Amino acid sequence: MSLLDKVTHTANSLLSALKMPDAASQTNQVLGDMRFPQLSSLLPYRDYDESSGLFINDGSIGFMLEVQPLTGASPTEVMAIESLLRTKLPRGVPFSIHLMSSKRVGDLIEYGLRDFSWSGREAEKFNAITRAFYLTAAEDRFSLPQGVDIPLTLRNYRVFISLCIKAKRNNKAAFVQMENLVKVLRASLMGAKMPTRAVGAEDFINVVGEMINHDPDQLYDTQRTLDPYQDLNFQCIDNGFGMNVYPDCLKINLRSAGRERESVSRVMNFQLEKNPDMAFLWGSADSYGNLLNPELSIACPFIITLTMVVEEQEKNQFEANRKYLDLEKKSRTSYAKVFPNVVEEAKEWGALRQELSSNQTALASYFYNVTVFCEDDDNVALRCEQDVINSYRKNGVDLIAPRFKQHWNFLASLPFMAHHGVLEDLRKHGAVHRAKTLNVVNLMPIVADNRLAPAGLLAPTYRNQLAFIDIYSEVMDNTNYNMAVCGTSGAGKTGLIQPMIRSALDTGGVAWVFDMGDGYKSLCENMGGVYIDARTLKFNPFANVVDINESAERVRDQLSVMASPNGKLGEVAESLLLMAVKAAWLSKENKARIDDVVSFLRDAMDDAELSKTPEVRYRLHEMTILLDKYTEGGIYGDFFNSDEPTLRDDANMVVLELGSLKSRPNLLVAVMFSLIIYIEGRMYQSSRSAKKLCVIDEGWKLLDFKTEKVGDFIEEGYRTARRHYGAYITITQNIKDFESEGASKAAKAAWANSSYKIILMQDAQEFKKYNQEYPDNFSQLEKDVIARFQSAKDQWFSSFLLMVGGRSSWHRLFVDPLSRAMYSSQGRDFEFIQSRREQGVSVHDAVYALAQRNFSDEMTRLEQWVEHHANPRAAA
Repeated sequence: MSLLDKVTHTANSLLSALKMPDAASQTNQVLGDMRFPQLSSLLPYRDYDESSGLFINDGSIGFMLEVQPLTGASPTEVMAIESLLRTKLPRGVPFSIHLMSSKRVGDLIEYGLRDFSWSGREAEKFNAITRAFYLTAAEDRFSLPQGVDIPLTLRNYRVFISLCIKAKRNNKAAFVQMENLVKVLRASLMGAKMPTRAVGAEDFINVVGEMINHDPDQLYDTQRTLDPYQDLNFQCIDNGFGMNVYPDCLKINLRSAGRERESVSRVMNFQLEKNPDMAFLWGSADSYGNLLNPELSIACPFIITLTMVVEEQEKNQFEANRKYLDLEKKSRTSYAKVFPNVVEEAKEWGALRQELSSNQTALASYFYNVTVFCEDDDNVALRCEQDVINSYRKNGVDLIAPRFKQHWNFLASLPFMAHHGVLEDLRKHGAVHRAKTLNVVNLMPIVADNRLAPAGLLAPTYRNQLAFIDIYSEVMDNTNYNMAVCGTSGAGKTGLIQPMIRSALDTGGVAWVFDMGDGYKSLCENMGGVYIDARTLKFNPFANVVDINESAERVRDQLSVMASPNGKLGEVAESLLLMAVKAAWLSKENKARIDDVVSFLRDAMDDAELSKTPEVRYRLHEMTILLDKYTEGGIYGDFFNSDEPTLRDDANMVVLELGSLKSRPNLLVAVMFSLIIYIEGRMYQSSRSAKKLCVIDEGWKLLDFKTEKVGDFIEEGYRTARRHYGAYITITQNIKDFESEGASKAAKAAWANSSYKIILMQDAQEFKKYNQEYPDNFSQLEKDVIARFQSAKDQWFSSFLLMVGGRSSWHRLFVDPLSRAMYSSQGRDFEFIQSRREQGVSVHDAVYALAQRNFSDEMTRLEQWVEHHANPRAAA
């Protein structure tokens, strides 16, 4: 009798019993005889042994590890993993790898944005809108211009491996065997650059609980608390869990107290149809997130599972020998004329026989499955199905949706289930394939993007991984906090840097910005900074000197660059200039002027000892002429002889607009170098616990120094800034401004001493020309992806390549409407906020009004979402 017949029969019996008088006892008897199928009864999980770190299942013991995924893979890493599988794994035991894409990113977003939170009277409201901007993207997708259909969302990728062997709870030898295996695997994976973390009992029920109890509306984690008195299989499943099995899918419904309606999600499975003709581990992630074709991506949450069994070597050797001898014999008969493929097959089996006999390879049975979760909607499910099939097909892998076997595939996606009969059932269904271990390694779902830093600038990767960029982080393999950025006009450079400036300021830091074009004027005004036009700058090289013995060479270098921007002063001249600097300080200390330096040099010309050679006298005379324009009576005297310098130490943000000096290149060089010296001094003298950030925009103009002295000076400054929690961000229009033969030494020094390098959209012709001149600076993939970058304005986000610590990752930057209004440098937007400020409106209220004006529909949608999700954790 089928399950449906049993339920029908029971219902009819209940109705008949209820109609009969005094039939309560008969009704209870019928209810007592019912047997409801429970998923928890199929799960083998029972207990966890903390001393060994092993799980005790129903008839087996095993372990589960969380593995940091590879962001890419090289042939060396592939061979290391293949050797691990072939030589370290026990033969005949299922070994499972699970790549999990989760939409429960709410907690990660809240933590990651902590340094980008709003302050003030409307802080709670503003922070809720900013969070909603990213949470709605995780719930569905980011909004894009009409006609652009790319599934851009937010996900978190995690990789787990699990293995269990048949053993009883009291089998001490099995426990020792498994403990040793765990140690060997973890050490081997670390050697392959895949650090691991043991999954304990509480982590286990939370991970498996998320795999099983999918709620399409849930964006925050459900924190399950371990009950030491209950078996683990019951703790993995919600009390309100229900599952309906259909030929082409499963439907999971969840009921919980306090919810208006039950949630229903559709689960679909897709398995490998056949062995791929070709597969490479480094390209495996393109199956769910294609870099060159981002429309071919899987946006819905998923679990990719690969379960493999490395087969017995001797058995495979015997099989290979038998196959080869049989085929080789047939290839020498008339059979080969009827079936010509037999000759090629004989060669293949002969080669495999040789590799097996020399232990160069092994054969493995494996099952590959993709489990996807979506809302219970036919249109959504169809789109999800097409995303999966088309994304994999583009990568050369054919998947098929099994009929009437969806529940088996779903069970196979859970840890330890393969060992407990599921894999054998799938083998009977023809879903298990065979291949060399090297071929199986190339299919492993272990390549994925990572979150980079735990908090910072939210910039999801091209594969939708939630990621944060924090240049002050210590976990990104960076040797300093400096960043070099290059991108053409419209690439989104300013939009990328402004949030970093705001983050530094919001955490009590200091920021200086060298600008040419008013790009940061609005941010400066809104953040309460000081905006200074270069025409009003006043300097005094001696103003901030405390110890002349420490500062004399810096002041000398400043005057040297001012005197000769092209760096033509020699060692003799610089030694004389150093003497003049010390003499000026000794006579007037901080009140000293460039006039005092020039006066010393002129007096030295009459000094018999100093000017006893014509060369020295010539150098003295040369410097007096070169520095004369910076004296009080010189054409630049107003800039460099002031008792009250323009730059104040109490300003947390200073934007220096240098565009007005473009027509006076010598003065621009002198001012620029003086500013760098001033900022370096501030970095050294202020608290090391406060972030200090110096942004040099339009660096290709501002760092175009011809003298090597400036390059050496910048190199030293960029290197030592880290010790004082300082960072330099240098921005140019083109990659060649940093890395080419025509780049200045200062620009080259800035690039070489920046741990973070960001490449945004490049001018197409210039980038093509650069790649022709320097073909090895970028890989072919990097060239192809960069060439596809588009304008931030046209696609509503900026795209960029991030290089740090020898790794590259691809990112997109989306900015919420409030922040867009805050950072906007458009003239009419700036005037709008200014007029509101003049009316007595606070800066945040003015920003809110501007966001309502420019992005009214989006703001309305986000505010409605916030109102509807007053407690976004409720679903969790």
